[in-house]
Amino acid sequence: MPSLPPYLFSLLTLPLLASMNIFVVMRRPREPLSWGFTGTLISLFVFFLGDVMQYQYGISVESSLMWQYIESLGANGTVLSGLALILILRNRRLLRWEWILFVFIAVRVVFDMVWLGTFVRPEVIQTCTNTLGMPRLTCPPADRWSQFFFALTGLAVIALFVSTAFKVTGPRRPIVRRYLVWAAVIVALNSVIWQG
Repeated sequence: MPSLPPYLFSLLTLPLLASMNIFVVMRRPREPLSWGFTGTLISLFVFFLGDVMQYQYGISVESSLMWQYIESLGANGTVLSGLALILILRNRRLLRWEWILFVFIAVRVVFDMVWLGTFVRPEVIQTCTNTLGMPRLTCPPADRWSQFFFALTGLAVIALFVSTAFKVTGPRRPIVRRYLVWAAVIVALNSVIWQG
C-alpha cells in the first residue's frame, strides 16, 4: 500500500477554508466579528498552503525556505487574528494582566515574523533538514527558544480566550462559551503539542 503524502490533511483543508472565506466575503458582513473570523480563516489558509507547497518534490532550496516562512506567517497571522477577536469580543476592555499577556503575544509574534524573515536567504542555509532533506529555516539551539516562546504564547492565548469566555456580555456570550473558546483552546493546545 503506498504511503500518503505528509501534507494530505493540509491539501484537503484548503478548499474548505477557501469556500468559507468566499462565503463570508460575498455576504459583506457589517459586523467586525465576522471580519475577525475571516482574518483567522485567511491565516489558516496561508498556513496550510505553505505546508502543502514546501513538500512538493523537485522544489528548490530557496522556494522551500520561502514556503516555510509563508507557513510561519500563516501561523502567526492566526494568533494575531485571535487577538483581534478578543479585542472585538471584549470591546477593548481588558484587565491589566490581560493587557500584559496581549502585548507579550503581539510583540512575540511580530518579533518571530521578523526574525524568521532573516533566514529566508540562500546564503543562510541551515545544516538541519526537514523530512524531504531540504534545509530548515532555523536549527537548534535557536529553534528551541523559538519553540519555547511559541508554546508560552499558545498558553497565553488559551488564558485570554478562557478569560474572555467568562467576561463577554450580551448576545455573544452563549456563542463564545459554547463554541469559540473551545475551538481556540483546541487550536492553541495543538500548536503547543506540535512544538514538542
